[in-house]
Amino acid sequence: MSYQGNGVWVVAEGRKGALLPTAFELVTAAKAIAAQRGEPVTAFIVGAGAEAADAVAACGVSKAVVLSGLPELVDDAVAAALASAAKAAKPRTILLPADVFGRSVAPRLAVLLGSGLASDATALELDAEKRLVVRRAGFGGNVLIKVLVKSPAGPELATVRPLAYPRAGTNGSKGAVET
Repeated sequence: MSYQGNGVWVVAEGRKGALLPTAFELVTAAKAIAAQRGEPVTAFIVGAGAEAADAVAACGVSKAVVLSGLPELVDDAVAAALASAAKAAKPRTILLPADVFGRSVAPRLAVLLGSGLASDATALELDAEKRLVVRRAGFGGNVLIKVLVKSPAGPELATVRPLAYPRAGTNGSKGAVET
């Protein structure tokens, strides 16, 4: 039996209350995958507040959720909060930035969820069965390889390199904002 999830999640990182640009790049990547599957996009805001969530919600995500009450950027706490939310909502895919924060939280989250993880993606696509396929550099950047994210027990996880996708802009539709 394989994992049955629905939706693409983005983990958007903020520092000192301001979102990092990678948040909007991840939204672009997530919307492309979600459109092919007919699924919603949800953004989780870590390290920033409602104003940051409003900015992400204006990019056309279905929902922006501010994770509050956590020690700022304590990776174990963030991973535990995301795992709890993911176990309840069952997303199909979770995208994180391939930066220090994402490279720390993603493997912790993968372990908590029993999920497959592909790191440092330069592009995302879907195979014929609509499973996540990650393109990334291999062998010291000498070749590009494709990695199928096999995840029978939990959502597919991937970290996406900064600047791999353009930043999402506002599109006139605004998703809900929650804390």
